[in-house]
Amino acid sequence: MRRFAVSDIHGCHKTFRNLLDRLALTRDDELYLLGDFIDRGPGSKQVIDTVLALADDGYCVSSLMGNHEYAFLRALSEASFYDTWENGYGGKATMDSYDAGRIPEAHLEWIGNLSFYLSVEDYFFVHAGLNFRTPDPLKDPASMLYIRNWYDELDRSWLGNRILVHGHTPIAKEAILRQRDSLDYLPALNIDAGCVYAGIRPGLGYLCAFDLDSLELYFVENTDLAVPPVT
Repeated sequence: MRRFAVSDIHGCHKTFRNLLDRLALTRDDELYLLGDFIDRGPGSKQVIDTVLALADDGYCVSSLMGNHEYAFLRALSEASFYDTWENGYGGKATMDSYDAGRIPEAHLEWIGNLSFYLSVEDYFFVHAGLNFRTPDPLKDPASMLYIRNWYDELDRSWLGNRILVHGHTPIAKEAILRQRDSLDYLPALNIDAGCVYAGIRPGLGYLCAFDLDSLELYFVENTDLAVPPVT
């Protein structure tokens, strides 16, 4: 059995499929997906189709809520937020990936049931990070989706023997490798290699998978025609 974590696919379905092929995933493996499946890239619907198909085919897949899934749900329930999601979050690309904007009920149900975090014996998974300035970081779901620059507050006693794996903040491939090599010093790893920012921000443009047991990192280059995000 192998275990992999992946984050921030952002509608880059072809790249996601290439990464799955690279991993040669089997039904004995475990796949942890840390949110931001949708927006900005051209294949959000197809990404969710693939994740649901993996689960239906007996693969062990655990998926978390990202800030883009949260914003998507908010946009559908708050008309005043829709333009913000469509233009600021790259939501237009998501709607364009669906036939005439018709979103299957199975997709809505799946997104609505995503968890904010997941803890296993040796790892803690979350989309963005945790707010260790609060007495109980697990009671601050907004930070789990949106927080940045939290490493200085990381509470090692709270984390115990676990490594915290997250995404949300795109960083260069080389920075991810350096973090992996420094896990004994700082037990946190950002695996967001900015897949959807290929050709837009230097050093980004990769989808990353982290092998939780061997600590090996896998990178595949973006092969989708990404929609440039609104700055």
